[in-house]
Amino acid sequence: MLWLTSEVTKQLLAIAEEKSKQMSLSSNIAIVDNGGNLIAFHRMEHARIAGN
Repeated sequence: MLWLTSEVTKQLLAIAEEKSKQMSLSSNIAIVDNGGNLIAFHRMEHARIAGN
C-alpha cells in the first residue's frame, strides 16, 4: 500500500493546480486516501465554493 507523505501531497496539489490553469479552470482540488479520507484540499482563487 502506498502512503502519501506531506511532500508528495504538496507535489500532487501543485501538479493538479498547474493542469487546471492549463485548462483555464479554477478548481477545488481534494486529495484523499484509499479509504476516501481527506488528506489535503486546495481551493484555487475564483473557484466556486462547493454546494453553490
